Amino acid sequence: MIPRDAIGFLNGSFYKMGRENMLFYWDGEWLRSSRDVVEVMKGIGRKKFPFDMANS
Repeated sequence: MIPRDAIGFLNGSFYKMGRENMLFYWDGEWLRSSRDVVEVMKGIGRKKFPFDMANS
C-alpha cells in the first residue's frame, strides 16, 4: 500500500515533501529524511512511474 501524501518510491522508501522543502520517508510513520531533497526529486523524476518499485 502506498502511504498517503507520498510523492514517489526510491531506494526502498516512499518519500513526501513537507513545508519549506523538508523531505520525509515512510517507516510506518513519516520521519524526516537527511537525504538531499534535490537528489531524491531527480531520482523520482527519472522514473516513468514514480511508485515503480522495480529497479529503485
